[in-house]
Amino acid sequence: MKKLLIATAALAMVAGTAQAQSSVTVYGAVGASNNSYKENGNDVAAQFQSRSQDFLGTTNLGFTGSEDIGGGNKVFFRLEGDLSMSGELGGGTATTTTTTAAGSPLVYTSTSTTKQSTFNRQAHVGIETKQFGTFSVGRQNDSIKDLEGLGQVYNLSDNLHMNTQVGDRYAQIYKYATPTFNGFKATYSYSNGAENTSNETVDGAKTLNSYAVSYVWKNYSFGVGKGTVTQVATDDLETTFFGARATFGAVTVGAHYAQNEQGVREANQTMFSVNYNMGAIDLKAHYVKDDANGTAGLTKVDGDGYGLMAVYNLSKRTAAYVGYADYDKDGGNTGDQKVTTIGLFHKF
Repeated sequence: MKKLLIATAALAMVAGTAQAQSSVTVYGAVGASNNSYKENGNDVAAQFQSRSQDFLGTTNLGFTGSEDIGGGNKVFFRLEGDLSMSGELGGGTATTTTTTAAGSPLVYTSTSTTKQSTFNRQAHVGIETKQFGTFSVGRQNDSIKDLEGLGQVYNLSDNLHMNTQVGDRYAQIYKYATPTFNGFKATYSYSNGAENTSNETVDGAKTLNSYAVSYVWKNYSFGVGKGTVTQVATDDLETTFFGARATFGAVTVGAHYAQNEQGVREANQTMFSVNYNMGAIDLKAHYVKDDANGTAGLTKVDGDGYGLMAVYNLSKRTAAYVGYADYDKDGGNTGDQKVTTIGLFHKF
């Protein structure tokens, strides 16, 4: 009987240890905003926040987990999808559309297919080691997109009509990241038959090669990246990125320069942003300048814009905000945009 009790206790201890080594976390964000637009000087009906787009952050739902496999090594996974306030999660209904080159100096193909995908943002598994770094496989950011946040003190992206093109999110990525050495870290991403964008449109890409090096020292962060997407029906897309961020007391500043080249087409972007913290209140601002060159029949994306935002942090996870953004295209092109937004954002 004593032997049975001892064996039972031992099994319970082993089971408890195994459970302690593995964990799963649910995370995400829910945001609601009402947005008033002007396009080319004309009023557009006020719009409620759409899927995944909120001016302070990205609404999403995700699961992440890890298991300790000993020696300081672990296996991990991440599943994450866009979340809209209408209750939709992921990429939405499958549709096929035919597009033209007008409106952008960067072209993928003339036809794209939007696929149903629940975890359209992240869906990958990997292993992390102390000695050799991290290796992951599946849908995830390429190495350049990992640096996107350096120049942005809040969620700028296309939510504020800034037309950013800083890497992308692809399916079928194999990514390796080195351990951090004296603040330096390098990553490499490869994909054969890559599919891109948050709504997972098939762009006809054949391969992706993306590199990045980042450095963190005290309150300063720097990053450089270079990537090439080999296309099926169009020229290769080559992206170069430089970004930096620094914090000085209550002030955080960020900046980036991104260059995208595709054949004779070129789109360059310079961005500056700043955040000033006053306790529960954050004041945010940004300025962006786009310079693009296209060929006959393509609309240039040249222009500049700015944004202002005031955020009241009700807690560490919940914030109310009001903001305004203005973007003017150069050369008499249509597409000038002005937006006023007010919203509430909660992270969990």
